[in-house]
Amino acid sequence: DDFGIKYFTKDDLDHLSDTLKKYYDVKVDPDGKELVKIELDWDYTNKKVHLSMKPYLDKALRQFNNVIPTKRQQSPYPHVEAKYGAKEQFAEYDKSEPVGDAEKRQIQKITGKFLWYGRGVDGTILTPLSAIAAKQSKPTVNTVQQSQKIMDYLTMQEPAVLKYRKSDMVLAVHSDASYHSERKAWSRVGGHFFLSRNDPVPADNGAILVISHVIKTVMTSAAEAELGALYMNAREAVYIQ
Repeated sequence: DDFGIKYFTKDDLDHLSDTLKKYYDVKVDPDGKELVKIELDWDYTNKKVHLSMKPYLDKALRQFNNVIPTKRQQSPYPHVEAKYGAKEQFAEYDKSEPVGDAEKRQIQKITGKFLWYGRGVDGTILTPLSAIAAKQSKPTVNTVQQSQKIMDYLTMQEPAVLKYRKSDMVLAVHSDASYHSERKAWSRVGGHFFLSRNDPVPADNGAILVISHVIKTVMTSAAEAELGALYMNAREAVYIQ
């Protein structure tokens, strides 16, 4: 599949490509403008690179015949109203009707198609995709509506652009959790992994990994959910480091 290389002389590049061409179909992009459907806009002067996937996104939306909604969609995920000061928070369950096999296959296709876009450049859609994937074996009318909501959001927003800048490659992680925000009174973990400087508060950078996982155990407090998030993010950080 696609891969990028760094080389010092044209002879080195030619030697590698000529050797590979003996055994494989090889296409060489000397400017490094695209990698696995991710477009790369290099700024060598300022030591930055911008990543985008607009052609991939446009093609994906056309594949599902998504039309521009009449009402602007600002969020890819349904908002859960905060219950400040509540002594008890009850689990919410999806009570909408189940859907058939055709809708089920459509949901699975949408999840798979846009997951690569989310992993590549737009971490804002990972939470709804994770929630839908957890229900795609037994989808309901509500699951179909959530799938449509993601596509409406992507249709109405500017295509995502992810910026990386030169760093000392010190791994930093932002960890967070949302308490009782998922079905069955589960909580959700969010993690933003990036490379920065060795500072007390590292300057942000483009994410090398974004996670959005569900804690499939009922947490007894928001603090417990935050501690669970710290553990899950630290576990991911260990092997990356």
